[in-house]
Amino acid sequence: DTFTIRTDWMAEFAEEYPSRVGLPFFCNVRANLVTQELVEQLRHAGCVSVGMGIEAANDRIRNEVLHRNMSREQIVIACEMLRRAGIKVMSTNMVGLPTGGLEDDLETLRLNIECRPAFANAFIFQPYPRTQLGELARREGLVEGTLDDISVSAWDSSVLRFPPDEKRQIENLQKLFAVTVQWPWLLPLARQLIRLPRNRAFWLVHKLWKGYTIARRIHPVRLSAAEYLESIRHFMKLD
Repeated sequence: DTFTIRTDWMAEFAEEYPSRVGLPFFCNVRANLVTQELVEQLRHAGCVSVGMGIEAANDRIRNEVLHRNMSREQIVIACEMLRRAGIKVMSTNMVGLPTGGLEDDLETLRLNIECRPAFANAFIFQPYPRTQLGELARREGLVEGTLDDISVSAWDSSVLRFPPDEKRQIENLQKLFAVTVQWPWLLPLARQLIRLPRNRAFWLVHKLWKGYTIARRIHPVRLSAAEYLESIRHFMKLD
């Protein structure tokens, strides 16, 4: 849900929340709704981080397939305004989208590098039944297998009909996406690494970096040593 969709309500919230609650918070925003006034309201209210969908850098995929109805410029400017205000941005992105491919996903990676989010979260598209995009993939004959073949998580594998080599690279890219955005000098190396066979090391890199940034940047909380170890154990069990 988009927290900031009602601008009149946001002005009231920014005044009332600090005195009545006063706790730091996270919310979701849309890039095309982010203005300097909104950013100031969020900062005044105590917002420490936001989730914002970039999803795809390719204009056709973002606006005609995903119906995001926003420009690349709006995305870049929104991230810059939030970052300057000290509000951390967690971007959300999809790779392996219908009618897209590896080069489109690499373009999304490069857009995230330009936007410099605190954490760039990437998911592998899953064609869930009775969703607009899932039904599109089925109509176009892009889905392999049945409903049972869809991954239980959105960062495991793709069931779309990509060439095997391209599919492997897309799945590997998802796991190296966030660390490459954080350290852009890794991009040439990442281009080579994604050609390797699927492996547990890429999954581990993804999980460790995601766990660290979520705990330290996006949802910073103070934990005891025992709580910290338990959270790591639980997080690493998740696929």
